[in-house]
Parts: sequence; C-alpha cells; structure tokens
Amino acid sequence: MVSMFHGSNFVAVAMLTAAGLLPAHAGPKNRFDGNWSVEVITRHGKCDMYKWRIVVGGGKITDLQGNLAQATGGISARGRVAVVLTRGSDSLSATGSLSTQSGSGSWVSKSKGCSGEWRAERL
Repeated sequence: MVSMFHGSNFVAVAMLTAAGLLPAHAGPKNRFDGNWSVEVITRHGKCDMYKWRIVVGGGKITDLQGNLAQATGGISARGRVAVVLTRGSDSLSATGSLSTQSGSGSWVSKSKGCSGEWRAERL
C-alpha cells in the first residue's frame, strides 16, 4: 500500500483534522472540543488505513497525532466537519458530521488518487 504523505502515518482524515493546528488561534470553546480517536478507511486507491488521535479546541484541530499535518477548516457549532489536511505537496479534504460522542464522513486525496470514509469516537 502507498502511505499518504510520504511514509508518515498520514492518509486522509478524517477528517477531523478540522482546523488550524495552533492552539493559540483556536476559537471559542464548542461542544466538540476534546480528544477524539479517528479511524481513516481507504475505499478507493492504494492509501493505507490509519487510526489517529486528534485534539479539537474551539472547533479547530489543535493537534493531529503530534502535528502530523497542517489542518485548515473546522467543525461548526452544529457538528458539520469541513477540513483540509496538508503535508508538503500532499493534501486531503474531509467532510462529514459529529455528534457529541461520535461522527463519520468521507475524504478524498486528489494528490494521492485515494478516497474513503472516516469514523470518530470521543475519548
């Protein structure tokens, strides 16, 4: 299998990487803030499958598995997820929704030719 982001434990998120990796820039607290476990499943293409630890603060991703990638986008107050993960020249877009304890959605990486789904659980 081909690993997203050149051998790092990075494929597509899930998704949730919803935001901008700098805690100082996180917005006001929202009900989705906290620690999440996100499983990234490849359905098309040759990208690996992963399980990541993600920290959300102010509706933004403040940490993705030790700053594995840069994240932009976020999680709305209603739980809509819309994020883009970037590492080097590789990127991935993820969309979906969260409840207070779990969530799911889809992702696509045009740079790697892969796509699939993600599932999240609050830790």
